[in-house]
Amino acid sequence: MAAPRNASGSVSGAPKSTRRTATRRAQDAGAVRADLTTAELHAVVAGVLVMEQRLPAAAKGKGLAVVADGLSSPPTPPGRTAGSAGP
Repeated sequence: MAAPRNASGSVSGAPKSTRRTATRRAQDAGAVRADLTTAELHAVVAGVLVMEQRLPAAAKGKGLAVVADGLSSPPTPPGRTAGSAGP
């Protein structure tokens, strides 16, 4: 069964342009890696929600914490600018 869609064709309820803007703002803030597309980020978040539902009560939040750490941009090493290629 397919997920219900709103008039704009969005599954999540927010128009695609709004989700793209939110993704770009999160990337600009360093909260989300620059190499992720909005669709990829949406898939990761959906997976985290399923994972959290399956964790025992004592471990709730741990899966989200691990994934959130992996989604954030790594710190820029001294002497390099953000987004520059490796050595």
